Amino acid sequence: MDAFGIAFLIVVIVVFVFAIVGLWRVSQVLPRGMLLLIAIIGVFVAGALPGGDRLLVGIKGVCQLIAFAALIFGIIDAVHKRKPPAQTAAPPPAS
Repeated sequence: MDAFGIAFLIVVIVVFVFAIVGLWRVSQVLPRGMLLLIAIIGVFVAGALPGGDRLLVGIKGVCQLIAFAALIFGIIDAVHKRKPPAQTAAPPPAS
C-alpha cells in the first residue's frame, strides 16, 4: 500500500468514528424512526455514487458503512424504551 492509500485509510477510519458519534448524538435528539430514514437515504446515496477509481470506491464504502451503522442504531432506537423526560416539581408558592 502506498502513502496515499495509508492516508486515505486513516481519513476513512476517522470519518467513520465521527459518523458513529454523530449518529449516536442524533439518536438522542430526533424522534424514533428518523435514524432508519437516515439509513435509507445513506443507502441511496451510496448506490448513486459511481465506482471508478479507489477514491470513489472508498467514499462509496464509507457511505455504505455509515448507512449500515445508522440502520443498526435505528433498529436499536426503535425497540429501546426511552425514559420519559424528568418532570421538575414546581416550587412551592412563596408566602
